[in-house]
Parts: sequence; C-alpha cells; structure tokens
Amino acid sequence: MSFQNHRAYNSMYQKDKMTFVFILPTARMSKNPIMENQLHLACKIEEYGFASLWIRDITMQNLNIDDNGQYDLWIYLTYLAAFTKHIPVRNRKCSSPFAPRRVDRWTDMRLIPKLVSTIPTMVIGFSNQSINWIARNGDGWRLQYPRSIIQQAQLIQDYRALTEVHAPGDFKHFSQSLFIDLSENPDEIPVPIPLGYSVGRNRLVDLLHQCRSKHACASHS
Repeated sequence: MSFQNHRAYNSMYQKDKMTFVFILPTARMSKNPIMENQLHLACKIEEYGFASLWIRDITMQNLNIDDNGQYDLWIYLTYLAAFTKHIPVRNRKCSSPFAPRRVDRWTDMRLIPKLVSTIPTMVIGFSNQSINWIARNGDGWRLQYPRSIIQQAQLIQDYRALTEVHAPGDFKHFSQSLFIDLSENPDEIPVPIPLGYSVGRNRLVDLLHQCRSKHACASHS
C-alpha cells in the first residue's frame, strides 16, 4: 500500500506543521478503562477539526498496572469509523498483516494501518536503537514521550539533521504523546504529571506556542 496518495496519512503528517490527535479512552488510565461517552466525544473531536483519533491498543490486560486498553481493537476501530464521517482512526502500536487493509477499504481510507510487510516503518520510542539507526532505517519516529522544551527541541533537531544525512529531502515525521489534565481554571500554570501536565486552557495554548517558537514541536501530538 502506497501512502503517497493516502488522504488520512497525509492529513496527519505534514512537513513544518504540528497536528493534534486524541487517544481514546480520554479518561485517566485505569485498570478498567472508562468507555462511557467516548462515541459522543469522538464526534466532537471530529467536529472541532483534530487530525485523528487513536485508541490505546493494550491487547493483554494486566490488572497490576493502570494502562489497559478498551474492547477488541479492530471491532472498536470500525465502530468509531461507522459513527464518524471523515476523521482518520488508528491504533497506536499493534501490527497486523491483514486486518488494516480490509478495514481501510470500508472506511474510505480513514484508517491509518500498520501493515508490517508493505508500509513505512514507524519506530516506537528508541526500541533499543540509537537515534542514528532510527534516522537511517525508520520512515518516522512515533510515540516519543514529553521532555522539557529544551530537551525535546534538541532531540528533534538532532533527528532532523540525521534524517537529512541519510535521506536528503525526505520528510520523516516525529510524534509524541502528551497527557493533559485540563484544569477548570483557564489560567492555571502547567504542573507536571506523569507524561504530561495539569494545566489551564490558556496556559496550554501558551505552552504549545512556546514549543513551536523553540522548534520543539512534533509533527504529530
């Protein structure tokens, strides 16, 4: 499958732009995922123009940790696609040699699949590799975690420099996750929480603008 003309993929990853997605379920991670109102929220997320919907694909439940996914991965993806109109939907990590190809046909190229034998290689985290290896062998760097603005800016700049060495002129996206606990006080300053911030909406906007000004923005967040 070529991604050159894949509408959803190209809307999510764009050179010199930062796009935003929501990961479902939207509630705080827990042993038993909170799935109420997720369909309604998905429709609102689409209405407000976000780039895509992702779902947490924790395929093996472990009640000793607070990071369990939702229902059956592919069923829930098609469920979301059936109730939304055009927003791309995708899983985070799980690869399959066949399921995404079928679902993508049903959803008018709105699923962003991970076909292990045919699509670009998106490296998740460092995967026990060096940044040089990732820049040389990957077609994108996905699911990096938040760092300080200075640290993230340096990491992205190093990655961009190395991708230009190994693949001059090619665009290789950089994605990161960011957990947001949105405060009722719109002016609450960012307070670190695991993998993100508790913050008011006005200060969140300021934070994102600061990331862009320091060149610490991902292609996809």
